[in-house]
Amino acid sequence: MDLDTVLPRFADSLHPQGKLAIVSQVESDTPWSDELGRLIVRYSSNHDDHRYGLFPRIVDEGYYRPDRFLRTAPVPTTQTVPDYLESLPSRSGLARHRMADPDGFDAEVSSLLSRHAVDGLLRFRVIGQLGWGRPVARHVR
Repeated sequence: MDLDTVLPRFADSLHPQGKLAIVSQVESDTPWSDELGRLIVRYSSNHDDHRYGLFPRIVDEGYYRPDRFLRTAPVPTTQTVPDYLESLPSRSGLARHRMADPDGFDAEVSSLLSRHAVDGLLRFRVIGQLGWGRPVARHVR
């Protein structure tokens, strides 16, 4: 996403008292997160930004002025290794068609996650996040 184009367009389109809400989720305390992070950095097509998470990035880089940010309590969840692996392309820089070696990424991540699965299931906690505020019409870094 080209933030220099997208967020100013949102700013220009919003009613003067309108807000832009951003909803996301993060995993909490997964034992595989450090190793998965290294694999993502190695395989990701997104080499400009290794801080994954839209909300912190657009606030830190001056694209968005938040009014409020809320997080839910961690919610226990389970997911099969194939389903978890299938969810990864929706994350920053992990679109399979943009990766140089998507099969290599899948193999390494599947191996990593399989070491943490019990009876074929990964058990982890998810935190929902909701931020709302105003995009900046002309952002300055």
